Amino acid sequence: MSWMTRTTTAFTASLMLLTGTAWATPLDWATPEGVNRLSQSTNKQDLFTLAPQFEGQVNKVDCGVASAVIVLNALRAGKDGANIPLDTSVITPEEQQYLPHKEGWSPFWNRYTQNVVLDHLPKPRQEIFGKPSTEGGPSHYGLGLAEEVALLKHFQLDAQPYYVSSLTGEARTKAKQALIDALAAPDTFVIANIYRPALGQKGGGHFSPLGAYDARSDSFLMMDVSNTTFTWVWVDSDELLKSLNTVDGDSGMYRGFVVVK
Repeated sequence: MSWMTRTTTAFTASLMLLTGTAWATPLDWATPEGVNRLSQSTNKQDLFTLAPQFEGQVNKVDCGVASAVIVLNALRAGKDGANIPLDTSVITPEEQQYLPHKEGWSPFWNRYTQNVVLDHLPKPRQEIFGKPSTEGGPSHYGLGLAEEVALLKHFQLDAQPYYVSSLTGEARTKAKQALIDALAAPDTFVIANIYRPALGQKGGGHFSPLGAYDARSDSFLMMDVSNTTFTWVWVDSDELLKSLNTVDGDSGMYRGFVVVK
């Protein structure tokens, strides 16, 4: 989810104070060391494919929507664009009257927007902004991992969820290798569903795509869609897995990541 409940966040903060747990600080990709990691990485094609389509989330809730839009455009914009629903809301009817009216010409790009994708959510649009699904029920914001997968599948993408419910032995190895393999595969992308406090960041649950893996530092590049507040960062693989191995307070399910192609 884009936001955990205040109770869950407060509990996590208290637990960190009691246990003395110290989280590794993600590394800003624009620092000299961050640039060096990108230079030495041999698994970074996704960054160059996603970067031209990157856009920050338009509000503080739609991280899952923004991540889906980036991947959708990376896979389809300029390819089978005719099948992409047009976002006619970006130019009002009053403004359109002054534009050319040539046959076959449109002022709108054939690309996905967050506004259009919001209309195809697996739950009513108002519920992503907190409207209870039942009268008197709890208020949940944003999307969970299962809902992110459902959104991507709605647009006929192959979306495979990986719930990181364990970090013991073989389970940790498999989860990490699945991330690396997805980043190495052509036209295949990863959207991570992290828990920010596990990375030493303020906030709660969050979605963002991954763009690269650097074997020497054993870290992944997270292209944070909350780019008004956060930058893109290199995250140590152990810390990334810890942030995925957390329970979504709204769904009661473990977070993880989704491999999209």
